[in-house]
Amino acid sequence: MSTLESWMPRDLDIANKYIDKARTLRSVLEESGNEPLLSLVDGFTRATVYFGRCELHMHVADRNEALNSKAANVSAGKKRAKNYHARGLQELGEAKAKLTLFVDKATSSIDEQWVKQNWKNLEGEIRTSWVEALGDLDMKPSDAEKLRNVMSECCTAAAGGFRSLSEHIVKQFDELERLRKTPTRGTENNWPVWKLAAVAVWLGMTVAGVVLALQRGAAWWDIGMIILIGLIGTLLLAFGC
Repeated sequence: MSTLESWMPRDLDIANKYIDKARTLRSVLEESGNEPLLSLVDGFTRATVYFGRCELHMHVADRNEALNSKAANVSAGKKRAKNYHARGLQELGEAKAKLTLFVDKATSSIDEQWVKQNWKNLEGEIRTSWVEALGDLDMKPSDAEKLRNVMSECCTAAAGGFRSLSEHIVKQFDELERLRKTPTRGTENNWPVWKLAAVAVWLGMTVAGVVLALQRGAAWWDIGMIILIGLIGTLLLAFGC
């Protein structure tokens, strides 16, 4: 018997690509030895995938309801959506605990002035690469501007040091959790605002990964890989998951 997922190959393909990029990010970050960060990436990935599945099922249920489909189909779809949503919130809550451990460990071992100086040397190139990549993609100018602003806020936070970056990640994490707990789950806009909050967290994690890579003297190609994964993962999360 066919399932809903079997009729949604594109959506699931994008979600699988996002999971693949998250795994690649994790493998690159493993050399940092920061176990809380690795657990944070794992938990956040699972949470956002579950949220994406929730919305996939909810959209189908809403369409069936609008088309006066069988009540049982609508009810079953909404039940599946709610289950995915609950699993996402659970994963997010567990990831939040890892975020606290990560922040405590990192901020106690990283020199703030060192972070500011090294980020200053790298920030311009990252911003330029980001803007050029957005300009090459087929999206509404308003959407490109929103993504640029998310990246800009993350870069500004990193420029203030690792503690500033950590506070930014925590703030965006809290915003994502708040949005998903509202009655609309952060989906009321044409482009769901929960995705912008999720993108902000993802970018924050990847920038934190860049800082840790710089600290351990990683090769440039490792740092470049983290930046590239950050960009690709952002787009997959924003437009597919």
